[in-house]
Amino acid sequence: MASANEKWLSIPRETREKLRRNVWCTSCGKEVEIVGYVIDQDRFGIILKGKCAICGHDVARVIEMGE
Repeated sequence: MASANEKWLSIPRETREKLRRNVWCTSCGKEVEIVGYVIDQDRFGIILKGKCAICGHDVARVIEMGE
């Protein structure tokens, strides 16, 4: 089975950039860029866990991956 990082890197670069810049921040109440993130495995794919680039609030983005 591929690691979370391998799955993330298997996504085309421009798509990864779009995903990083389209994360919901509950504190800001809008889509923001995620910074300082880590990539974790999830049963549906991968999760980016990091901080909002605007306010620093914890944010996450689930990316479903077909197996």
